[in-house]
Amino acid sequence: MPKNSGPFVVAVVTQQETRMWFEGIDSGAEHETVKERNPFDRHNHIRMAQHNRGHDIDEYMPDYLESISQALKPAGEVLLITHGKGKGSAVPALTDYFEKKHPLVAKKVADVLDVDITRMTEPQLLALAREWWEKKYGIHEITS
Repeated sequence: MPKNSGPFVVAVVTQQETRMWFEGIDSGAEHETVKERNPFDRHNHIRMAQHNRGHDIDEYMPDYLESISQALKPAGEVLLITHGKGKGSAVPALTDYFEKKHPLVAKKVADVLDVDITRMTEPQLLALAREWWEKKYGIHEITS
């Protein structure tokens, strides 16, 4: 069972938003969403890339990462689910941010799963989290 007090939280992380389940991971469970606050439209992608000499708009990422960090503070244990590796994933920036700014939150990250979340429904993502829980703890029921 988790060592930390607080709920088991599943966080599905992309560069645009993070969906977090605090109240269980049964099919149909409600989630909270933190969105990246980038004021630029995606249609400006090429112009922004030319202006910034790259595709990343790092200026707004710290606010997004801080919002995720604050939301996860009450968690006892966190399972991060992400899409892609390298520049396609927001998780390396997030876990680095946790380590530097919120080491207590960093300690709560139990695992990071890399899956194609663009092809998965919410019930499939929650089923993946339940499978992970069962493998780690050998039980189905999740208690906070």
